Amino acid sequence: MINMKGVEEMNWQKKRILIFLLCGIVLCGCACLIFGEQITSPCIELESSTALKDSLQYKESRDEKRTIINLKAKAELTSIPVDVYEDESQNQYCFFKGTDIFCSYQNKDFEYGVYVENPITEQEALLLAEQYLSGMIAEFDQYTHVLTQHGECEKIYFIQFSYYLFGVLSDDLINVFMQEDGMIGCVDILNRGAFYGLSMRKKTANKIANKSKEEEGTRFYSLLGDQLVLVERKDGGGYAVQKINSQKNTSSKK
Repeated sequence: MINMKGVEEMNWQKKRILIFLLCGIVLCGCACLIFGEQITSPCIELESSTALKDSLQYKESRDEKRTIINLKAKAELTSIPVDVYEDESQNQYCFFKGTDIFCSYQNKDFEYGVYVENPITEQEALLLAEQYLSGMIAEFDQYTHVLTQHGECEKIYFIQFSYYLFGVLSDDLINVFMQEDGMIGCVDILNRGAFYGLSMRKKTANKIANKSKEEEGTRFYSLLGDQLVLVERKDGGGYAVQKINSQKNTSSKK
């Protein structure tokens, strides 16, 4: 004999599961309507340079300085804690404090104004910088070359790369200073990986990207703590700063 009470209970359990699934679908749909479709930058875990660090001698811990534009649209210095190591020639390598993540390099013999009889070309300088950085930074392919400048008086090449967030420049920059003979004197990447795993509304990202194409080089993303901002250089000097709603995936970290 069939237990009708048991059958009814089973049917009610199935109905509860179906109602739960339907509620989840409705909630997801509402979230999309409220927040809009999201877009997320790659979640990349920064690769440690353990072998490099182990080959060096610890020197000191200190704060490196980086310029940011604050919410009042004013330039200010912020501190990046680093551990400093040296090789046998006393060239310095910096790692984010307490980690094996490389963030800067300083050649002891680097100088401005060094005369070279046959200086390298800008294209050769760029190639040398790319070769060096490819060996030092595992995710270097995420960066885009922004500019190469030649200081004729200083006898220095300045080469810069930027991580583009959703098609827009960011202040996750790699700065390279090189003598005219090709010697890399200084590298810094003090905001390395700041924008990995960051989400925002796709509609907002596309709107900002489209406008930034029209005003190339005048707008860039920055992070002030956890707050994503869009910084715009004004005609005649100064900045404008706009807060952007975003979320950070905590699995992407230094």
